[in-house]
This record gives sequence, structure tokens and C-alpha cells, in this order.
Amino acid sequence: MSWGHDAATRYRQMEPFFMKVLLAASDLSPRSDRAVAQAAHLAARMDARLILLNVVDDELPASILTEERNLALRALEDTAARLT
Repeated sequence: MSWGHDAATRYRQMEPFFMKVLLAASDLSPRSDRAVAQAAHLAARMDARLILLNVVDDELPASILTEERNLALRALEDTAARLT
């Protein structure tokens, strides 16, 4: 690619190499919320899909595990709703 091309031409040439999916991990903390917001901004600029991820320890007792999963899912859904 020649640097003599204008910026739009360079962008079109590089577009096939851009990320189309971004993964943002969250521990559901305020700091993590800020990182997810930045990832959402970046995904929008790149016209990419954003996937939010939270990991729950599956070695917890079943009743606690179910509650943790439900809380995490609700929190991620709330975050996703705020980003759209």
C-alpha cells in the first residue's frame, strides 16, 4: 500500500483486516463498566459487534451459582441497554 493514497483509499484497502467482533469482559465493577463503555464506543466506530462476557465460578453450590448467573445476566443486560 502506497502512502501516496488519500486516507479514504487507505481505509478501504485496510477494511478487510479490521476486527468485526469485539469481546469485552466485565467483573461488573464501575471500572469494568467504563471499560465496556469504551469498547462499545470502539465497536460503533469500527462497525463491529460487541460481545459482553462475565465469568461465574461454576464450583459454587448450585443455589448460589444460579443466583450469581442470574445477577450477572441482569447486570450485563442493563449495561447493554445503556449502551444502545
